[in-house]
Parts: sequence; structure tokens; C-alpha cells
Amino acid sequence: MMKLADLEKGDKIYFLEGSPDTFTVQAKKDKFIVATAPLEKGVQYTIVDTEKNICGPHDRTFNAYDLSKKEDVTELLNDLIERKRGITLSRRHSANVALVLNLPKTLKGE
Repeated sequence: MMKLADLEKGDKIYFLEGSPDTFTVQAKKDKFIVATAPLEKGVQYTIVDTEKNICGPHDRTFNAYDLSKKEDVTELLNDLIERKRGITLSRRHSANVALVLNLPKTLKGE
């Protein structure tokens, strides 16, 4: 059975609710996946921690990353792994993946 940790760049992550409901995996390293979805102005993003099975934004009030740029996605991912700048997944705004993701659809790889 496929797991979130098996997702690769270009795979889709589907949310149960919200707009947009489909995100594309932009980067993956260690236990983190960074996925984005286009918005009218910019992009929306989510970070998935495949070990803790949670997803959400990082814990910074202001986003220093332009996640429409590959370099910034890579920088965010590396900062999370290396805990640079003290950045982590937001505890306040994260959720259990089982409660917010459409796991059957995501893991089926549609």
C-alpha cells in the first residue's frame, strides 16, 4: 500500500475541502514534502511531515519564501530539515493528514 512518504515531485495531494483542493508536490526530502497550488495572485502551499502525519504552513508570521520559484521551495525544504532560522511546521495551524487530506485519492495517484 502506498504511503505519503512514497509521493514524488509532480504527484498530486488532494484535500477534502477548500479551494484549491489539489496541490502538486514541488519538493521532497527526508520526512518533508512541500506542495503548492496556484492562486489568482501567487501560490498557496502546504508542508507535509510524513513521520508525524501532519500538514500545514510553516510557523513564521511573514513568509520569506516565494514558493512560485523552485529555488525558494528548495530553500524552505532545506531550512526545515536543517532547522535554519528555527523554522518548523506550525503547531497552531497544522492538522492531522487523516482529517484534511483525501488520502484514498492522494495515495491512489490519480
